[in-house]
Amino acid sequence: MSGIEVTGLVLAVLPLFIEGAKAYSHGVETIRKTVSRRERDEKLMEFYDEFYWEIVQLDRQTLGVIKSLPYLSDKRKAELTMDIRLEAWKTDADVAQALFDYFGSQEDLDTFLHVMGKIAQLLSQLIKDSTIHVLSRDIGQSKMFSKLTEFAANRERGETTSTFKERIRFWKKEKDREICLKNLSTWNKRLFRLTEQAQKEPATKNLSSGPKDIPSSHLRTLSQKLYKALAKCWGCNCPTQHEAQFCLKARGSSVQPTITEIDFDFLFSVQEDMKLGRWQEGTVVVRSNGGSVKDDRSLLQKICDTVGCRGPVDQCLQLLVEDTGSDEMLWQLRSTPKRLPKSAASQTESLQTVLERSIKLPLIIKRRLAVIFAHSLLQLHESYWKNKEWSKNHIFFFYGNAGALNFERPYLSTVFDPAIDEKHPPLDLNRFHRNPSILALGILLIEIHTGKLIENFRTETERQQVNTNTDLAVANRVVMTLEDCSLGYRDVIQSCLDTPWVPAGQRVNLEDAATRIGVYQDVIKPLEEEFSYLFREKI
Repeated sequence: MSGIEVTGLVLAVLPLFIEGAKAYSHGVETIRKTVSRRERDEKLMEFYDEFYWEIVQLDRQTLGVIKSLPYLSDKRKAELTMDIRLEAWKTDADVAQALFDYFGSQEDLDTFLHVMGKIAQLLSQLIKDSTIHVLSRDIGQSKMFSKLTEFAANRERGETTSTFKERIRFWKKEKDREICLKNLSTWNKRLFRLTEQAQKEPATKNLSSGPKDIPSSHLRTLSQKLYKALAKCWGCNCPTQHEAQFCLKARGSSVQPTITEIDFDFLFSVQEDMKLGRWQEGTVVVRSNGGSVKDDRSLLQKICDTVGCRGPVDQCLQLLVEDTGSDEMLWQLRSTPKRLPKSAASQTESLQTVLERSIKLPLIIKRRLAVIFAHSLLQLHESYWKNKEWSKNHIFFFYGNAGALNFERPYLSTVFDPAIDEKHPPLDLNRFHRNPSILALGILLIEIHTGKLIENFRTETERQQVNTNTDLAVANRVVMTLEDCSLGYRDVIQSCLDTPWVPAGQRVNLEDAATRIGVYQDVIKPLEEEFSYLFREKI
């Protein structure tokens, strides 16, 4: 019997042991009928209570592992955990792969299967049967498992004539009961440590089984239309060109097949002295089709028509970009009250400045920013927004109500250029990396984790001979020596540096489905999983 089948066997019989333990623990009348007056003492009752608690925890932990296995369908998980049939565990190739992916290494998987084997042996010693008894010569693993298998099979066929409580046998000697409880508690704790470690270090390598999410290109198309619509109204006669700050966020809709709408919170400068806090707050929605018109609206020609450049900024603009098929139309809708206090929009700090000042960020902030930046790379059209290389000079944070920087809402700074369609940067064939945006994200993940600029890791020779490939060489060296960093996070960075999804020599472009799938599977999804496992929340 394989280790995977033993795991299924344990899951199949645990409900019976729970019922039996519950009867002994809570059924006072049952205890009076099944045990002698001498055995009915406080120590025996304590044993029943402890055994019941341990067996329930064991069941919950084992079920939790199976329900958390990656890329197994809900139907397959139900076959393994609900109304369990041993036959479902015999074709175990998919389960073996999923368990390997869950634990992340063959060593941890083997340890898990060893623990399940020990638990199976312990449970088999508790089965009372009229024809099969546990004797000293029956301690062999195969006979133990045969006995447990027969117990489970009889239950499946409905041939078990005795009740649950009558099938469970406890030892009369207190010493034997203590050994049983101690062993069960030991294997329970070891199982907990194994699953806890697996949750802290989720697997991030390519998983070979099960369906894969395919990220949609609709968000990139909508962000392109947003840029074009705003660029047309950005030119004006104001003395200083307006600057925009767009709030970045992780959008779980990246893998939805059809997306017809996205929204952004944004701010744009409305006077030359931005240090006074003259930022106009707004929200812009982009729709791929207009639908019925039910709101008050006005066609917008210039961005500064929404509010006087020197007027009040105590409102939150509501803008709508509609795609008519051949063009994008920008509408101003009725404003809503301002949400950000003046102090929050009075001053910003770039990520460059944060790193230069060596501001220490909590791990939860670092990992949240990593998820947000990775999503934004996939969702903002790289040919338009100022994210061609995702520079730390273009990412900003505003101050919150308490006077501290709000790191949960990073902003991307941009100036809309109406002539962006005609601008095609020359192809740099001397650059080793095939996509500047993806390389820049990998470097950004290093900088966020270490709290240092990538330039600080350059050797003296590299400082004197900087070229287009210097940062790639530095990043490849640094990623191997990152401290206080999970293997999964390193793998994510390495994927950004290597772009393994496209064969060598071919172009790596986020307009290609293979590249988007690779970024989602090897970068975004592992970062989301690590964040969820570490902090028990989703972004």
